[in-house]
Amino acid sequence: MNKKLKIYSALLAIVLVGSVISNTYHRENYSGSTHDGEVLTLDSLTEEFGKVDKKITVHVDTIDGKCDTIGTTTSYNVQFKPTFEVTVPVRPNRFGNDKFLYSNVKGQTCMVEMQQVKLKVPMEKGSNTFNIIFALSICLLLPFLWLLVIVLKVVHSIYKGEIFVTQIAKRLETAGWLLVAFWILANVVGYIQIQILRETVMMAYYHIPWESASIYYIVFGLVLMIISQIILMGKDLKEEQELTI
Repeated sequence: MNKKLKIYSALLAIVLVGSVISNTYHRENYSGSTHDGEVLTLDSLTEEFGKVDKKITVHVDTIDGKCDTIGTTTSYNVQFKPTFEVTVPVRPNRFGNDKFLYSNVKGQTCMVEMQQVKLKVPMEKGSNTFNIIFALSICLLLPFLWLLVIVLKVVHSIYKGEIFVTQIAKRLETAGWLLVAFWILANVVGYIQIQILRETVMMAYYHIPWESASIYYIVFGLVLMIISQIILMGKDLKEEQELTI
């Protein structure tokens, strides 16, 4: 077993064990603070977000020459203004307030705890934030575009029957490193985005936490690195057999 294969295998084992331990012994603490005027409300659409056109239709029937109202129909036409929209993870500020959300339907009460929400801000208030977040998101596309090019080259080589070759192994190893780099970049970009969003969009009694990117990017990346080294070992064995014959 070559040196790189040992290193990649050890790293994969460490990542998998760490992931299992993290998921098994996960513990989350809620903390935060509230401010004066902080409140969650269920209210009509305000002018800064749009307007609602309400139309009432009265149904009238004539019986024996007399008008008789038999019912009404109410319809709504909602016209929203352009808004800056972002879906974010949220966690309650448990030690910052004593407010809880409840759902009461047909006499059954449930406690509601949101984990993810879509927050909307009028476009004029969030345009600069949107531009920054969009630019950061573009950075995440670069590793994927590079990865796509590598995948196409590998598929082309396999189609030509060139399987156990050094070039394919190097491309797989590069693809693995790209996935690892993407995980690191996604965490950095995600952290920056969350810090920016906390200044633009806020939710009463909740805070916006930072969440790590999926660990599967590293796992899959290390698997590709291990496969690349197995291909190289297979190539070496094949060459030794040919020399022996």
